[in-house]
Amino acid sequence: MTNEKKIGRPEAFNAEYFSHSVHDSDELKVMVMKYKSDGYMAYYRLMECISKADLHRIELKNETQKQIFLMRMGVSQEIIDFLFDLLLQTGKMNAEQWENNQTIYLDKFVRQFKKLWYDRYKSIPDANGHYKDRSPQKEESNKVSRTGNGDSIVGIVGSNNTIESKNDSPLSFSEYEELYDWDIQASYDKCIKYYDGSPSHEQIIKWLDGEKKKPLIFKQYPSGLYKAYCDICGKLETPDDKQLKFPSTACCRSGYVPDPSMCQNQLNKRSDNG
Repeated sequence: MTNEKKIGRPEAFNAEYFSHSVHDSDELKVMVMKYKSDGYMAYYRLMECISKADLHRIELKNETQKQIFLMRMGVSQEIIDFLFDLLLQTGKMNAEQWENNQTIYLDKFVRQFKKLWYDRYKSIPDANGHYKDRSPQKEESNKVSRTGNGDSIVGIVGSNNTIESKNDSPLSFSEYEELYDWDIQASYDKCIKYYDGSPSHEQIIKWLDGEKKKPLIFKQYPSGLYKAYCDICGKLETPDDKQLKFPSTACCRSGYVPDPSMCQNQLNKRSDNG
C-alpha cells in the first residue's frame, strides 16, 4: 500500500460561464445586421473563448494560435476581422494589447468576473495578465509572485491595495462596488438598514448576491407574441421570439422591458422628483 499525497482541485484561472443579457449591445446589433446568424455566433463565441481562456486573454502571436482560434470561432476570417475592428473602434477591445502583443483582452467584459475572482481570493487579471493574490500562504513570506508567468510581485497579502475582510468586518462601499457589475447602491442601503446599520462582511455579500439582477420575464400571449415595452419611451409592442432576441423597437430602435415603469423615461422622472 502506497501513501499517495492527496491532490486538491486544480487552481482555476478562467470562468465556466458568463452573464448573457437580454439587452443586445450595439456591437452585437451591427454584427447581426451585417452577417445575420454568423455575426451573432461570432460575437458570443468570442465571449465564450475569452471566458474560458486563462487570465481571460487570448494570444494570436503565431500561426498555430491563429488556426486554433479560427477553428474555435467557427466563422470566416472576414467576420472575425470585422468583429475585431468593431470592438477596437468602440473601445471594447484593448487596443494597446492588440497592437503591441496581438492579444485579445476585452476590458469591460472581463470586469463582470470580479466576484468570481474575489471568491478565489484574487483580483481580476488586468490587460497584462497580472492579478493580486490574497489567498492564505503557507510560505513564510507574504509576498505574492503570481502573474500567470510567476515572474514578478503583483501584490502583498494584507496590504492596503488588496480587497479582504479582517474578522468579517465590512469593506468600504466603493470596494463592494468593485465586486459587482450593476448598481448596488439601493440594495446596499437596504442591507445596512435591515441589520440596523452594522451588518458583517458575510451578511453584505449574501445580501448583494441575493439581489443580483434577475433575467427579465415577459408575459406571453396565447398567440406566442410577448407583451413588451420600449426600454426608453415605454411604448407597448408585441414582439415575437426573434424580435425579443434581437430587439429594435419601432419607436426608439432600442430594447424591451416587461413593465413600463422600468423604461428610461420613467426612471429619469423619478430621479428628477427626488
